[in-house]
Amino acid sequence: MQGGSNSTQSLYYFAAAAVSALLLGYAVLRRRRRLSPPLPPGPTGVPVLGMIPFVDRELHTYFTKLSERYGPIYSIRIGSMLGVVISSPSLAREVLRDKDATLANHEPLGLARIITYGGNNVLWSPNGPTWRMLRRIIVQEMLSPAGLDAIYELRKGEVRAMVAGLRASEGRGVEVMELMALTMLKLVMSMLWGSTVEGEERNTVGKEFTDLVEEIVALLATPNLADFFPSLAGLDLQGLHRQMRGKLKHLDAIVDPIIRRKKEMGFKGRKMDFVDYMLRQEEEGGDTKMPFTMTHVKSTIVDIILGGTDTTSTTIEWAMAIMLQKPEIMRRAQEELDAVGGRTTSWRSPIFPS
Repeated sequence: MQGGSNSTQSLYYFAAAAVSALLLGYAVLRRRRRLSPPLPPGPTGVPVLGMIPFVDRELHTYFTKLSERYGPIYSIRIGSMLGVVISSPSLAREVLRDKDATLANHEPLGLARIITYGGNNVLWSPNGPTWRMLRRIIVQEMLSPAGLDAIYELRKGEVRAMVAGLRASEGRGVEVMELMALTMLKLVMSMLWGSTVEGEERNTVGKEFTDLVEEIVALLATPNLADFFPSLAGLDLQGLHRQMRGKLKHLDAIVDPIIRRKKEMGFKGRKMDFVDYMLRQEEEGGDTKMPFTMTHVKSTIVDIILGGTDTTSTTIEWAMAIMLQKPEIMRRAQEELDAVGGRTTSWRSPIFPS
């Protein structure tokens, strides 16, 4: 009987301790919620999965419908991740400009972290000395008026070649996305490593890069369970991380020989391009505050190639699609081109005078 009594007492104490722990946890959680600002309204979803079962593949129209229901700012849970969506110009201005210093930092997604060498690029670096150094290098050396003027002839030649190709294919369908991606990639390559890669090698490298960028963008656009449930990242259930590491090796196989060749050539006695400038910065160790490493060189190349090709070609493709649906806008665009460049049967348009 004594043993049974002790067992009952133990169960009683255990139950009391468990209830006390639950009550304490509930109290702490409520206190945290009171101290934290309330979330914007939004759909509740289902436990664990959140809104995953309900998300439409056409994300832009899906988010637009949610904004019509919940307002210009709303919260949404995708798996274990919480997101806040803004959908008005005034809020975008407040987030991206007025509160930029507060809201600038964001954690890179798993696949983006891999292809940017651990997030050591201007897009994913936290707002601090490294980000400021990378931004300064890109803005002052590549996107400055002097930097853009230096490649004017290269840009003119690539655009003329594109126009000539369009004229030659008159009457046939044109893949706008493919055409613009290839043209922009050639422009970006000229800005990055100038005349280091020429002739047939330039065409080969350009084709390799075009295919690789398309594959990388497709992977980045693939829904990744590890983004919604970070605790599963190490398992790589979909094999996406393994595939992206393969793309990174392919990228290194293209870029590393060009970098070695440039280092062997040295920087004196020839016109420097953007990669030359970065390699010289890498040899000198960066600025007084932050080191500039080979990882930064490669991650910046990825930034420029992805940011200068896919985004531009996608924007132009969308613009063309909208103009095809709106004849009045198309007519005005054509009139502006005629007014600036003039009508000519020659591909040497007055837009780019000799």
